[in-house]
Amino acid sequence: MLLTAFSAIILIIWMVLAGTRLPPFSPPPRLGVEAAPARRPGVVAVTPARNEEETIGAAIAAHAASDYPGAFSVVLVDDHSSDETVARARAAGGERLTICAAPPLPAGWSGKL
Repeated sequence: MLLTAFSAIILIIWMVLAGTRLPPFSPPPRLGVEAAPARRPGVVAVTPARNEEETIGAAIAAHAASDYPGAFSVVLVDDHSSDETVARARAAGGERLTICAAPPLPAGWSGKL
């Protein structure tokens, strides 16, 4: 009996809260449509690569084919590749691609341990 009374009180509280806080079946407010800005910010896609000759061509080509309406460029950071990564990226990148070589590693560098 005590549990039933407690449940009834909780139900009444929820009904009061629901009735006072939310209007019944009200649609969400409509948002206005904003016009696209006249000038979009520039975007640069930076792609690090080391010995990625098998996949870099497709990745760079996908970036270079972007139809972003603002200024867009791709930067490849070559991390001392010993394969054809740079040549394949250059072939796929076109005018939007800039290739940078990573600086030489310090003597004794072992990377992440």
